[in-house]
Amino acid sequence: MSIKKQLSAYYDKQGLTGKHHRKAMQYDMKAVRANVRRDVYGAYTKGLQSAFYFVKSPQGHAYWNARC
Repeated sequence: MSIKKQLSAYYDKQGLTGKHHRKAMQYDMKAVRANVRRDVYGAYTKGLQSAFYFVKSPQGHAYWNARC
């Protein structure tokens, strides 16, 4: 599942809609682009788990693990 689909599903489960859903997606996608491992080919299509190391991100492991 792609990263955008994973994040969207997570925010749907949280009950976010409209502007709140869009802003949460924008925030997380900006963070993903900042943290993505450059050596991973097609990371955006493989999913969030293979995109980068959660522990090394500013948000931390728990933040990203909840979104997988």
